[in-house]
Amino acid sequence: SLILDSIDASNYYLINGQGLYQLLSRYERGYSIQIRVGKLFNLPDVNRNSGIIIRSGVGFIQHKIKYYWTEDGPPQLDGDYIKGYDRLTNGMMLSQCIGYEYHSSNNLVNFSIESEFTEGFTKSRRSWDYDLMAQDQSNRKDYLIGIKAVWYLPIYHKPADNVYFY
Repeated sequence: SLILDSIDASNYYLINGQGLYQLLSRYERGYSIQIRVGKLFNLPDVNRNSGIIIRSGVGFIQHKIKYYWTEDGPPQLDGDYIKGYDRLTNGMMLSQCIGYEYHSSNNLVNFSIESEFTEGFTKSRRSWDYDLMAQDQSNRKDYLIGIKAVWYLPIYHKPADNVYFY
């Protein structure tokens, strides 16, 4: 990993507080919040609530690198030092989605399958990156591509009984 090269002993190992090799695992963690709008285009000979769906959205995205280790952690990543290696990044995002949505007439089978593309216009939010020995002030473009499958489980309430007063 280029980020940990300055403190890496070899093969993703660091030296922990007891002078022993410490294996690290890295994962990306993040979230996004967005407002989305879309349109359903009916297909002939299909339920009017089914067809091609197109959606787009705008929102906020944030992500960083999360480090995990067992037992005694390396002192280089202890406390606030880890912030110099986690690459906390956030900013505005746009998303586009196209897929197929199906709702059966009897409301028992409802699903969609979609392909989604997201662009994040982000920037580092840390004041210092240890591997760069400077603050990362570059503007980033983060791209996410995915396929999403959704199975809808509708919950219907019983319609109110008609009550007539004379």
